[in-house]
Amino acid sequence: NLSMDKVKQYLRYMQNLGLIHYDPCKTKPQIIFTTERLNTNDVVFSHATFRDLKMRAAESLDAITNYVSSSLVCRSQTLLAYFGEENSKRCGKCDACISLKKLQMDLTDAEAVINRLKPRLQQGWCSLNDLTDDAGILQEEEVIHMVDWLVDNEFVERNAGLGFRWNPDKS
Repeated sequence: NLSMDKVKQYLRYMQNLGLIHYDPCKTKPQIIFTTERLNTNDVVFSHATFRDLKMRAAESLDAITNYVSSSLVCRSQTLLAYFGEENSKRCGKCDACISLKKLQMDLTDAEAVINRLKPRLQQGWCSLNDLTDDAGILQEEEVIHMVDWLVDNEFVERNAGLGFRWNPDKS
């Protein structure tokens, strides 16, 4: 009872996993199994092995989520850290590096400003004046520049009548 589009989606997913080769260009789609299909009775996983595989898959998923959701951390640094190289330099070419250059702050300063503004924005709608007051020692121009950047990168929502608030879809 699956639609043709759903079946094709599943076939592309299995191809991405390397389980099959799927060629949808033919008049009738064909599947070529790239490895021998094993009888399910011959495949045995211990609970410990299954738990380890599941934990590694969850870690990989977290890494992918962090990679795509971060607007501040250099993509190159993120990938290198994933593969164990911790002390790499920013590439200066990825979207995160370019965005940070536009912000005209280094990563540490940007994170400090965000950490200063985020709690107030998470409380609900607030005005730009509220944010500049809550920012304390920060210059008003820095706050305005950061709020613009947060709106541009969809961390903060802007409403003409209500002001600003943290996007509930962002953590």
